Amino acid sequence: MSMYLYLMVYGIIICLDLLSKFWALEFLGNSFIEVIHFLHLGPVLINRGISFGMLEFIPNINMILFVCNTVLVIVLLYFACRKNMQGRIYMHVLCAGALSNLIDRIQHQGVVDFIHVYIGKYSFPVFNVADSCITISVILMLSRDTVIYFKK
Repeated sequence: MSMYLYLMVYGIIICLDLLSKFWALEFLGNSFIEVIHFLHLGPVLINRGISFGMLEFIPNINMILFVCNTVLVIVLLYFACRKNMQGRIYMHVLCAGALSNLIDRIQHQGVVDFIHVYIGKYSFPVFNVADSCITISVILMLSRDTVIYFKK
């Protein structure tokens, strides 16, 4: 697959994510829009920690996470080049999501989250488009590798 296609994947994911975060910051703020009964857009949260806001209380955590995220993206890109075609696509989608969140950490000293899903009384942690790309690519990689493992 051409390098241009991978660059297009990065461009589309990063643009969608950053544009959605810009929209959320500009138009949502502390309000929310109920899209359907279990999906709300907003209110906007700036996650200065890691997943679910953990470790937010640690001084200079944003700089530590910036360095860790950068190293993680470099390592993932290395492994993406070594995988087969399908695995490469999943890895590049994951890296694009990580890079978009890295851009957020630089711009906002945290990650902008605004998508909120509810199932009954259970409320999932608030997330964004980049988090969705990361999660979906990890699920696809794990399911694909599990199928390959059990076929052997």
